[in-house]
Amino acid sequence: MKRSSIKRLIIKNKKAIIIVSAVLILGGGLVLIKARKNTDSQISNVESIQGTVTLEKGEINKSIIVNGNVKSGEVSNVSSSIAAKVKSVNVKVGDIVKAGDVICVLDDSDIIKEIESKTKALEEQRKSLQDNYNKLVSQLNTLKNTQSQSSSSQNKAVETAANILNKANADLSNYEGTFNSIKNTYEIMISAIKDKQANYDNAENNKKQAYENWIKSGGTIDSQEYKKYIESTENVERKQEELTKAKELYDYDNISNKYNEALNTYNEKIAARDSAKSQHDEAVANSTSTANSNKAEIETLQASITDVKNQIEKLNDSDELKELKEKLNNTVLKAETSGKITELKVNVGSMTDGAIATIQSTDKLILEVNIAEYDIQKVNTGMKAKISSDTLTDKVDGELVRISPVASEGDKKGFVAEIAIKNASGLFIGTSAKAEIIISGKSDVILAPIDAIKNIDNNPSILVKESDGKFKEVLVTIGERNDYYAEVSGSNIKEGMEINAYASYDSEYNSESNEGSDEGSDINEGGVDDEGM
Repeated sequence: MKRSSIKRLIIKNKKAIIIVSAVLILGGGLVLIKARKNTDSQISNVESIQGTVTLEKGEINKSIIVNGNVKSGEVSNVSSSIAAKVKSVNVKVGDIVKAGDVICVLDDSDIIKEIESKTKALEEQRKSLQDNYNKLVSQLNTLKNTQSQSSSSQNKAVETAANILNKANADLSNYEGTFNSIKNTYEIMISAIKDKQANYDNAENNKKQAYENWIKSGGTIDSQEYKKYIESTENVERKQEELTKAKELYDYDNISNKYNEALNTYNEKIAARDSAKSQHDEAVANSTSTANSNKAEIETLQASITDVKNQIEKLNDSDELKELKEKLNNTVLKAETSGKITELKVNVGSMTDGAIATIQSTDKLILEVNIAEYDIQKVNTGMKAKISSDTLTDKVDGELVRISPVASEGDKKGFVAEIAIKNASGLFIGTSAKAEIIISGKSDVILAPIDAIKNIDNNPSILVKESDGKFKEVLVTIGERNDYYAEVSGSNIKEGMEINAYASYDSEYNSESNEGSDEGSDINEGGVDDEGM
């Protein structure tokens, strides 16, 4: 029966209770005693309704309540990528396993035979390639030795040609001083007789011209042209004599002979130098050409060796053999995560077909809930939650980690959400639980039970117990509130005040309790609590 109904029932039957008590008193001792006991019991019950609570500071949360089922937050499947017969099964449904534990082992005999056959074939190929590799390496070493000798010979030829060239350059350089000295003397002498030589040359030219003019005129000896010709001839003789005397003066013949001899020697040494340089250039060219040719041959052989080596390494790292070994490894099926075996689809002798076992973590649990459409705007991921369940003695903490962006269809309207459970001890997969998602909260505020507040939505007040035991109505301001408590404040509100725990019921039956009954007034003044009825 509701508290308000109980209260109204007490008030309406209060007079009847008194009359019955009087009749029982007149009825005799035993009846009186019995009636008195019953009356005392009723009065005691009435007084027990007048409970009080003390205002205390605490934390109050604005929240929404959602229901759901506990699920594993980490689910993994053990599956096989190959079709094979199960040789052994190491677990059963309900077992707790750790990551890396062997769940079952498959028959690997056929795979081992394939590996042995493939290994043998690869070994034969490897031997053939290794023989070819060794042969190419031997050819390379022989070629290097031959080329080393050839290179030594070429280098020696270049060195010999360089020595000859250096000697020719040295001879030429050493003779240049002598030649330049003789040349300088010769040029001084030529410069000294230059005018005499020029006069003689001009006289010879004039003589030649005069002779041509005389012949053109008829060649007679009595002509004017003939006379000029004779004069020019005489002039040549005079210039010839002047030139001869000048040459004799400067020792022309001796100096000229020495110069010509020196020039010939100098030219011979230049020719010897040029010849030596040509031979040196040819030796260098031959050496470079041979070196390039040798390098090309070596590179060709080295490329062949590298190719064979790569083939050997490829055999050593055979993809086919690796796949077979991986296939062999896959015959031992292990748990990828820790948790409880909740499903097992195979037994010894059966064939594998995809997933063979399901492992669900018992430590990482989530509560899957449905948030009503009218509440969806109030919540966000990251909000804290308090989780309760019949399997728990105390509430545990949680956090809203996922909200579906799409509303559910069908009868169950709302948005599916997941709450991560921080301490899953005491919760079990598949059990139902309730979560209080905390939207906002306040701490260190004075709290009063909802039942202790009169007219909470219109001029709210509380009944404060005074020193004489009576209750005084005091107005309060309501802050945050939930289904059980409300934040109260006011100038006269202090922590530690004792108040009527059920003042809210006065507003429900006040009109009934004031029907002119003195007893009703006493109860209201005393703040009778109906909790005990």
